[in-house]
Amino acid sequence: MKKIAFIVSLLCLTLSVTAQSITSTSRIVLKHTGQPDKEVNFILSSSFSDGFDNTWDAAAANPGGIYVYYGGERYTTWASNAYSANLPVGFATYNDDNTAYTLSFGNFDGVTYKLFDTEADEVIEINGSTPDYVFTASPKDTTFNDRFVLNVSVDAGNLETCFTGTELQITNNPFYGKIVVKDGGGTTKETFAYGTTSIDFNKKVDESYIYTDGTEYTVSFGGSRSFIVKVKR
Repeated sequence: MKKIAFIVSLLCLTLSVTAQSITSTSRIVLKHTGQPDKEVNFILSSSFSDGFDNTWDAAAANPGGIYVYYGGERYTTWASNAYSANLPVGFATYNDDNTAYTLSFGNFDGVTYKLFDTEADEVIEINGSTPDYVFTASPKDTTFNDRFVLNVSVDAGNLETCFTGTELQITNNPFYGKIVVKDGGGTTKETFAYGTTSIDFNKKVDESYIYTDGTEYTVSFGGSRSFIVKVKR
């Protein structure tokens, strides 16, 4: 009996030490009408690394849901020493015609962080009183691995663009947010989601070109970097 009591006491002590080492927790829940809630959990401790931690990080058992997307893998529990900069939070849409989804936030304790919706160009500050975030996503039965990103940090040295006549090619875009094309008067001609890799300046609407030959346009990336292109066809 004493041995059992000692083991239980030791277990309680271990759990207490472990609990004291945790500096922050948070949970993001994905909700969709008619479907069970899905969640991804975050656990912070100075003893964790800013990457995969075996036995703490939990890989997603099934496709779909919501998850941290790291190294090409999906995790429903993510342990780290901080809310990592530019850490993608992916999710999958359900196979129905309802495009409405909700993120709710719970189990918060400790460190405030930000979640960026790259398509809506919205920043959600997550703390103990963050309201639900309603958004739409389509098409159905589709995986989105870069729609949401934690604590966006911009590295301006990575953006690569190549403008050839009427096509702008984009690679390594670090500026999370919408890509906006405006004319010389500041009027928005088109808006593109983050992740767009090509913009066709030769497009037509009702047989008329959107962009005028010989005219200069400003292309802005997430409101952080912009440059001018001149259409030649």
